[in-house]
Amino acid sequence: MMQATSARKKVFWVEPDRFDLKPNKSPWLEMINGLNARGFDVTLVTGIGKEIYQAANQKTKVVCLRSLDTPFLFRYVLLIRMLLWMIAHVARDDIIIMGPESFLIAPFLRLFGIKNLHMDVRTVPVEIHSFKRRIERWLLWKFSIAWLSRFARSYSFITKPLKDAVETEFGLCFNDFVLWQSGVNTSLFRPADTKEYSRDSGKMRLIYHGSISRNRGLDRVIEAISLLPNDIKCSIQFTIIGSSNYVTHLKGMVKDKKLDEQVVFKGLMPYEAMPGELHKADFGIYPLPDRPEWNVSSPLKVFEYMACAKPVILTPIPAHKDIMADQRFVVWSKGDSIVDLRDAIEEAFGNRSLLFREAENAPIVAKEYEWKVQSAKLADYLSDRYSCCIHQEQVDTSRACS
Repeated sequence: MMQATSARKKVFWVEPDRFDLKPNKSPWLEMINGLNARGFDVTLVTGIGKEIYQAANQKTKVVCLRSLDTPFLFRYVLLIRMLLWMIAHVARDDIIIMGPESFLIAPFLRLFGIKNLHMDVRTVPVEIHSFKRRIERWLLWKFSIAWLSRFARSYSFITKPLKDAVETEFGLCFNDFVLWQSGVNTSLFRPADTKEYSRDSGKMRLIYHGSISRNRGLDRVIEAISLLPNDIKCSIQFTIIGSSNYVTHLKGMVKDKKLDEQVVFKGLMPYEAMPGELHKADFGIYPLPDRPEWNVSSPLKVFEYMACAKPVILTPIPAHKDIMADQRFVVWSKGDSIVDLRDAIEEAFGNRSLLFREAENAPIVAKEYEWKVQSAKLADYLSDRYSCCIHQEQVDTSRACS
């Protein structure tokens, strides 16, 4: 075990986005909390959508910088502001964690002597439907990894399939890396108090929460509900929590198919409020289609459903099968088509009593994926890679480092 020391290695985690408007903040907040608990001093450096983000955990340091509120220029102006801020506030031996989309400023950081740059890769680009997105894919993904990843001194990936996909696409080999995947806070997400939340034996309440976009299969779930037999359809309520421009399209579908009583939109909600919303539901549904970006991912929201003892309806993509293949509280669709999802919802409805009982074991499985386990992997790796002697409040030597 390392010698304890009062010095806390400083880490700056860069996220060039409108953080207050992100539907999914948990990876940053939970990993930062975990790194702080293991002796690092972490500051999140991010952008502002509407207002400065205030973390519920007062120990979480957040620096919010403003940018031009225009779709194309927002991120690039924000990166320039981040660069200037870090030049003024980051010491030469501090660590900066950045995704590929932030590495446009990496050469300038190195120019000013800030050399401990860590590239963290969470996903491959999605939603390539516009000229703007094509430019971003080339500049913030292809150019960034092919030409700028050499400025990083260390690397992390969400899964090994993602690492392999990046190596194949760019002809690179990452020998010094760590894997840390999505997780769940089981202190926050836990089974409901049955005295406060009860089930309606004649209804089945489905829930989806998180990012909302064209390629997440939510439109197919709405179509699937419309195809259910009338007696089952009238017993379904599907709650969608999240916000994006695509919600307008989904609401139009709901109106056209006369499903206003079956589908409810709740908009963006605070991370801390989500356990209460999950407790009101009977099933979580995660209808991700068979696409490259989902096949190399790690299904964060599924872990949250599990931790709350909810059975889940899943598509049979590799990211789901890798962690849930043998679990009896899962209803698998045969594929990602509308008919496949309809059949899976109908199966879940017919077997819900059995699935509720099986899901009582789901929180035990979820504990294997706790955020403190994932943050321990990254903390151990950064400590070894940058020769940090840190005080550890949590003792967990598990690593996924090659």
